[in-house]
Amino acid sequence: MFTRAMDVHVRSTRNDIDLARAEFLADGAVSLALSDLLVDRSITPGVARFAADGSIAHCTIKDDAAVLISIQDMGGLVNLNMASEELMEALFSGLGASAESAQRAAASIIDYRDSDDQLSPNGAERAEYAEAGRPNGPKNGPLDTIEEVSQVAGIDTALSQRAMEYLTVVSGIGGIDSGAAPQALAALLAQDASNLSISSAKVPAEFAGVSTRRTFRLRTEAAAGDAAFVREVTVELPVSRGGAPKFLNWQRGVARMLPPETADQPSPCLKASQ
Repeated sequence: MFTRAMDVHVRSTRNDIDLARAEFLADGAVSLALSDLLVDRSITPGVARFAADGSIAHCTIKDDAAVLISIQDMGGLVNLNMASEELMEALFSGLGASAESAQRAAASIIDYRDSDDQLSPNGAERAEYAEAGRPNGPKNGPLDTIEEVSQVAGIDTALSQRAMEYLTVVSGIGGIDSGAAPQALAALLAQDASNLSISSAKVPAEFAGVSTRRTFRLRTEAAAGDAAFVREVTVELPVSRGGAPKFLNWQRGVARMLPPETADQPSPCLKASQ
């Protein structure tokens, strides 16, 4: 019995150590990604280790440890507070919603964020919220987080969850920067193009914008031994060189990331300093 108890204790301790290692590795990867963003790329072209379009880089640390790093320029996502109704409708339609559902979802977001009580066609204002059992009505103001989209009447919960990956409230632009957009998002918006592959999709011109290149979402996942830890961070870069970045959120992530198919290529984390 003593031997069994000690074995359980040893395994529990090993798991705690692995989880601590994974957390430290994930946070270290955030620092690496942030330092990559802070490099003045205009002065030193080609110095960047990681793309800023949400693609995932795989880095092997040791035989039993590895890290995944993803940097997403928020200018490549759909801004819930600034996007046009047509852009949001195209997003929901690309995610598989019917034409009617996509129109209702987009119009309801417009009514939720605008300051008036004038009902948009297919939208939802105070009366519609009351009918749905939500007496507080729409916010009539900008959304503070993307999770708020679940509070918008007229949007199916499953649809809002599918859209979450492509939403932001901090990009500062109403359009989408094609160079920063995830390929999957570009493909969703360009769904009517014939014979279009996800790798060659471009954001349609009517939805195009230019990123401020200041706000980014960093996701890192570290695996150490039998443990894994995911970190999600939103950071705003300083306006001038020498300023300090501002962290808008720092939290433990839930969703695991899938390693890229090119995981056997040289690790970008080990790129030599220039």
